[in-house]
Parts: sequence; structure tokens; C-alpha cells
Amino acid sequence: MIYYSFSDIYLLHMKITHLTILFSLFTLTIAPLAIADSEIINNDEVTNNLKERLKEVVQDTKINQVTESQLYGYIGNVTDIIQNTIILQDKEGKKSVKISDNSTILRSPGSKEIDLTNISIDDSIIAMGHKSDDDEIAGNRIIVSTTALTPPEKISGIATITSINKYSFSLAILDQDEPFELFFTKKTIYKSPTDILKLNDLTLNDEILYTATRDSDDDWSATIVMQIKPANTPTSDTE
Repeated sequence: MIYYSFSDIYLLHMKITHLTILFSLFTLTIAPLAIADSEIINNDEVTNNLKERLKEVVQDTKINQVTESQLYGYIGNVTDIIQNTIILQDKEGKKSVKISDNSTILRSPGSKEIDLTNISIDDSIIAMGHKSDDDEIAGNRIIVSTTALTPPEKISGIATITSINKYSFSLAILDQDEPFELFFTKKTIYKSPTDILKLNDLTLNDEILYTATRDSDDDWSATIVMQIKPANTPTSDTE
């Protein structure tokens, strides 16, 4: 039988410890290299996925911002005032305009700011604001006159193209039963959020943001037509 002295056992223990430390250092050195290789292999795929996702987020954000900022307008005569709500009659029927601390009411002619209590039955008003319910808006800016007010000479909105004719678009507008005819001219500008377009770049079922002015024939002529959601936009599946 072989006996080992205490010093021999101690030296053996130290050698084992050193080998363990060296092996650990070697493992830590190799592991990052393996991870780095994996990252290099998948880098292009990850970059492309991020680009596509970023594009979707930016597009959705732009559309949402445009939709949230869209203003509606009513033109008619006051038939009643109930607490903080103006009831008016326009050519399509009764409409409601909610008045709040954020509402601005102006007397025309001039631009003197007035209170809700200064509005009378049969006053003519133009009310602009964000839609809060069917036939109701949260009033942002209200112009009041004792004489009939003329319709605005410039409008903007969001719509879907339902047909393209020789001189105009037929548009479907949310919460509006009748199609809206929007004429285009040689001066009409066509664009997307990122590029300049031509008329033939627009197709049926495209969602557009438009601005238009009233022409001499009392029609609406487009000044800018922005394609905000092409008809052939693919929908991404969510896992």
C-alpha cells in the first residue's frame, strides 16, 4: 500500500484547482465566439424583420394620427339649446354640437368671442369638431351669425375610392350614405406618406386623405390627394 504525505496531497489539490480554473477560462472564451457567430448568421434576417415591423408601425401610426385629427363640420340654424348642447338643423336633419371649456365660439361678422348664452334660436352657425356620436360632434370652433353663413371654401377628409372617372373620384366617406364626388385637375398633387405619385398610381379601394377647394361650378376640386392605405396592402398575421 502506498501512503501519501500531507504535502503531496496538497500539491495534487492545487494542480486540480489550477486545471479547473483554466478550463473555466477556456469555456468563457469560446462561448462568446459561438454566440457572435450565431448573431452574424442571423443578422440579415433580424434586420429585415425589424425593418418590416418598423414600416408597419410607422404606417399604422400615421393613419391613426390622421384619423384622430380629422374634423367634421355642420352648417345650419339653431333650433334649441339644451344645457351645454346646441341643436341645429342642416339639410340632412338635426345635429348636436357639445360645448366644453375647450370650445371657442365666435360672433360673425368680426371675430369677437362670445359665450353659449349669447346664441339665440334661428342663429346661423358653422360648427367644427371631432365626431363623438352619430350626428354629434364635440365642438372645437363655432362661428355664429344672425344672417346665413356661406359654406367653407376649403375642406379635407379621409375616404375610400369607389370609382375613378375621367375627371373625378367617387368616394365613400365614413358615416355618409351618399357618395362624394371629388374632381381632380392638372394642378392636383398626388402623393403617399413617403413618395410622389401619379393619378394612375391610385386604384379602387385605396384609402386617401384629401384636401379640396370649391371651384366656380360649386364643385370640390382636389388640391392634394394622399394615398394613406393602398388597396393591396397585405395584412400581417399575429401569432
